[in-house]
Amino acid sequence: MPWDYDLDVQMPTATLGYLGRHYNRTVHDYRFPVEKDELVVDVGVESNLGVGGERGEGVIVGDDAGLGYVNKTYLLDVNPHYADLGRGNGANVIDARWIDVSTGLFVDITGLFVDITGLAEREPADRPGVWSCKNAHRYRTAELFPMRRTEFEGVPASIPYAFDKILTDEYGAKSLTGTEWAGHRWVPELKEWVKLPEPLLEEEADKTTLDKQQQDSKAVVVVVEKTVVKGAE
Repeated sequence: MPWDYDLDVQMPTATLGYLGRHYNRTVHDYRFPVEKDELVVDVGVESNLGVGGERGEGVIVGDDAGLGYVNKTYLLDVNPHYADLGRGNGANVIDARWIDVSTGLFVDITGLFVDITGLAEREPADRPGVWSCKNAHRYRTAELFPMRRTEFEGVPASIPYAFDKILTDEYGAKSLTGTEWAGHRWVPELKEWVKLPEPLLEEEADKTTLDKQQQDSKAVVVVVEKTVVKGAE
């Protein structure tokens, strides 16, 4: 979402453990194509290496078809406490991060633990088979699997089978129908959230303030009328 500063993904704790044992603190390069007119080339950056030959963001001039390539480098950082079942003081609940080393932006990764015995401390004994994370998100297996294939930011991705139920349970029914949020409006033709111009933002803010004032005014009237009636008694 354009108003958010990070992305959030979840994966089974077993998968996260494999990544931690074999790939923790490793860096990975990813090259993706872009239109040449979208490339922003800094002085000294004309290859898949950053300025001075260091790893980082760089540009590769592409072919005559108008395509170029951007190289990004990412760091995988796995929390050594990823397997802890409890939240502790709540300040260490992110189990791993996938970090863009050129910008510092990151993807938060949390592990999902499933207890098939009903004996683990995170879930009560009467709820075996529930997947849960340290942030108190809980899902039943049938809500997650089989995963649905989709596309996110131009790349293949997997989402839960009952994504609509999960979203409404978390954010309410309006999460599937609302078209404006955090100064942005959903444009179906573009399939994007587009930032509202400043005048529209101010207009929306004024409308919200007016609605609140009207509600407060109505509330005062009700109180006064109630007081008058009570005095008459």
